[in-house]
Amino acid sequence: MKNRLILILAIVAVLLSGSMVSAENYVNFKGQFYFEIPEGWDKVDYRVVDYYLSYSDTSKEIFNYEVVYAPSSSERYLDDAYVVVTFDSLGALSRAESDSILTAIASGYSRDLLDAPIVQTMSGLVAGKPKINRSERVVSVIVDMAHRPESKKKLWQYMRLNDVGLVSLYFYAPEAVFESRRPVFEKIVKTLSFENLRQAAAVDSAVYTEVGRGSESSNEAIDWGGGEGSIWSGSSSRYLLIAVIVIVIFGLIWNFVIRRRKK
Repeated sequence: MKNRLILILAIVAVLLSGSMVSAENYVNFKGQFYFEIPEGWDKVDYRVVDYYLSYSDTSKEIFNYEVVYAPSSSERYLDDAYVVVTFDSLGALSRAESDSILTAIASGYSRDLLDAPIVQTMSGLVAGKPKINRSERVVSVIVDMAHRPESKKKLWQYMRLNDVGLVSLYFYAPEAVFESRRPVFEKIVKTLSFENLRQAAAVDSAVYTEVGRGSESSNEAIDWGGGEGSIWSGSSSRYLLIAVIVIVIFGLIWNFVIRRRKK
């Protein structure tokens, strides 16, 4: 009995330690998507981004962005690597409509299109030559930015259709550090998901967008209610789990003591 109790306590300790660690997510309910925020990256203030965009050679689509993230270690935001997230609401699309949109997007970069089974990484990408994965409804392309020689940048644009529209991730970095930032860029893309948004929003420090920038907040402000299908916030679920574990432990100990007394 004693060995069994020790084993149960060890398992509970592992479960408890695992519940304390959770990734930070950016969740966009309007676009029905989320991704993990890289460790050490922060959201850039909208005023900083708007000011920067107003003085840069940027397409109009970028101005309608959802959020921008950059390494917190940057001396100045947007001088190092950063990702701009946009979403275009298109509604549900047929397969033919999706193919037409993907082809139109890719053709804007080059007429030489390459169908590829894997587009979640930059492997094999050549600047200016987009790859298309029609089954996953993705276009991926690298672009050499036309800036001054001393401030040349590269852009990896990853665009993916879901059931409500087009999610676009624009990964920028100075040419000199682009390759070193590549693993972070690819990790963001690999964590991009269109499922289980509420679970993703329930982790500690999750950031979400309900209907655009004006409604962005942290999960501390989320109130899912207590009805069917609702969930707890990340911190609440953690405390609930701790309470349940404590009750189980005391129950096991009490049962062990009673058994000993009967003997």
